[in-house]
Amino acid sequence: MQFSAGFPETKQELVNALAITNAGNPNPFSVTLGQIRNHSLPVLLFYSGAELTVKTNCFFEWGIVNNWNPENRYKKIRITKLNCEKYIKAIKKIIKEIS
Repeated sequence: MQFSAGFPETKQELVNALAITNAGNPNPFSVTLGQIRNHSLPVLLFYSGAELTVKTNCFFEWGIVNNWNPENRYKKIRITKLNCEKYIKAIKKIIKEIS
């Protein structure tokens, strides 16, 4: 499933996106807004429709980025400049690959 206008913010946007995705599909895809409204990178990648592309073409970079934990947003964590640069470089490659 891939959202053409970003992730849906409302139930109606999700219903519209699912209608497009499931049009003519004998095995319709089903998802709730709560399943996609989260901060888990693996889950977001799955619902973005770019999972195969990222894991195939950016395997090394995904290994770096996938270590991010949403709970770290609330913690003061020290990180070296080198690790930060590595992380940013990995993110940029992934974004370039899926853009």
